[in-house]
Amino acid sequence: MSTNNPLLGESLNDIRSFVAIAETGSFSKAAEKLNASRAHVSRQLSQLEARLGVQLIIRTTRSQRLTSAGEISLSAAAPRCHSWMKPFFLPVMMQMPCAAIFRSIALAASLVKA
Repeated sequence: MSTNNPLLGESLNDIRSFVAIAETGSFSKAAEKLNASRAHVSRQLSQLEARLGVQLIIRTTRSQRLTSAGEISLSAAAPRCHSWMKPFFLPVMMQMPCAAIFRSIALAASLVKA
């Protein structure tokens, strides 16, 4: 697998943003944690939801909460995401089969849709 694949980094970042939003309970706190803008984190979540074809987080003007698909997807993604965030793990992360990680999250989300 080539590390020059732009979808690899994009997909991993979308998943990482989802995990950060879910764990902090806030788009603003997630953006701060990821050193990104709130709008960027929100866009990454929307991209992930579009690829999965399922809503992961219900957003209101005052709060957000995980859907059942979001809860299952978080349990599939969070353990891997915590490893990715370690600086020494970054070179290994770029060699990980992103498609396999995404498939595990997609499978988890699809179980809720069915």
